[in-house]
Amino acid sequence: MALGVSNLGTFLAQTTSITNMRTTLDDLQRQISTGKKATTYAGLDGNVQEVQRLRADITILDNYQKAIDTASVRTSVMNTSLNEINDLALELRDGLSSLTAESSEPNFAYVKELAQTSLSFLNQLLNTEVNGRHLFSGSGTTTKPLENLPRLEANAESEAEDWLSGAITTEEFLENIAGLQGQDLGYALDLQSATKVEARIDDGYDVNYTVLANEEGFQDLLRVTATLAAMEFPDETDPFTVADKEDFFSAIRSLSGTLDESIDNISVSQTRLTVAITNMDRAKAQHAQDQNALQILVDNIENVDTATAVTLLRQTENQLNASYQSISTLANLSLVNFL
Repeated sequence: MALGVSNLGTFLAQTTSITNMRTTLDDLQRQISTGKKATTYAGLDGNVQEVQRLRADITILDNYQKAIDTASVRTSVMNTSLNEINDLALELRDGLSSLTAESSEPNFAYVKELAQTSLSFLNQLLNTEVNGRHLFSGSGTTTKPLENLPRLEANAESEAEDWLSGAITTEEFLENIAGLQGQDLGYALDLQSATKVEARIDDGYDVNYTVLANEEGFQDLLRVTATLAAMEFPDETDPFTVADKEDFFSAIRSLSGTLDESIDNISVSQTRLTVAITNMDRAKAQHAQDQNALQILVDNIENVDTATAVTLLRQTENQLNASYQSISTLANLSLVNFL
């Protein structure tokens, strides 16, 4: 094959054009198969910094979502435990309300048994944990908050025995029970120094979801429940029993009042936790919307319009075929064809 100088130049230009079109064709095929305009940030031209910023924002929101998810697992379990504690307190109050001055010993036997059972459940609920983390210990997550229930039971039994025998008056009995604090209530010593538990759920915003096992509502409930579990209905035929029926019902009325206060305070703890849960749910929903909006912006920059890419692919294929035909024609040109 012999080509003139001008034809040779045309041939080389066509060859270069074909090489470029093949590169374009390969890139369009990749775009159609992956849906992406480029495989690296460098292929996004002047949009690199914008995409990096958008993706960084998405990552930040994702971290907030993970923090919310972790805290939500804990608060969900805490909320369930608080509801069960509240139910125990309400059931105990119903039992106490059934006692009247005309009540006989069997009536209190039911309340005593209920209190004993409730005390065991309270021990479990206040020591609730998730993945080895005690939920009602505040920052002291490895601390079992109510670590020594037998100590509380022993203290209540001792006071009840002294009251029944007349060693102390009903007023002193109730004052001593009300004076039980900290370790005498069975609490861990470290619980006194526990601090709040928070989750960072947004820029500059930490949600506090702390509920401590030694908050006043739980302390009062433990005092009342342990006392009722330890008390006995005075047996007037027992020469060693000094407390009488009147003393008994005086104590019951006082304990009922304390139980009412306990229920009110537990409700405050529940409300506080509910507010924290609501705030986390709202933040999670807002973050999801923001992530979706940011992802759309990223997709607009990174993703290819498939329909447009297919059209360009066909156009490039046609141009490539035309170039092949042109090169073939040039390759067949020689002086012999004109003789």
